[in-house]
Amino acid sequence: MTVLPFFEGLERIHANLSVYYSSFHNLAGIRAALDLDLQHRKEPRQILYIGSHGQGKMLANIRLADLRRSIRDRVGRIEGVIISSCDICSESYELTKLVEGTTIRWAIGYKCAVSWFESMIIELALLNSLAAHPISYKSSWESLQSFFETALQLLNTQHMLDPVKGTLGENLTIVLNSRPNATPRHFQLY
Repeated sequence: MTVLPFFEGLERIHANLSVYYSSFHNLAGIRAALDLDLQHRKEPRQILYIGSHGQGKMLANIRLADLRRSIRDRVGRIEGVIISSCDICSESYELTKLVEGTTIRWAIGYKCAVSWFESMIIELALLNSLAAHPISYKSSWESLQSFFETALQLLNTQHMLDPVKGTLGENLTIVLNSRPNATPRHFQLY
């Protein structure tokens, strides 16, 4: 199953949205995909979406620390990162380390197991709002916070995402970074 048809649907709705798709099976593959999909594109705004099975600090068979280094080495015009994998962002500091000292303004991931359908709905809501917002949404902590509150307001933050770990609001890790030399902050949906 893939979210690609849904992302392509958003691309048809929003003329300013382009979707590039690559698959990977190991660290070398994700690095090649990042090079192809990020460095050779000219769009002024880039959102990196990485979807894969996750568990603990592993994305498929890639260590989260290696993924983080691979992204940080290729930051370019990335303004946000979505890591759509179960359990991979159980510690918010993992996303903080991803965005800290970079031009990446935000990153999201899940602290628990999440179904393919639920994660797709969350991410489509976010991407749809991003495509409709001017780039100025990321100019300050307050504007980033306001954007995420608005973008995800149609979601029920009290929805039980995981019977053991709790609700969507408790298990969606969001880290915001207002500027390269700022300290990234965790943002909680309520």
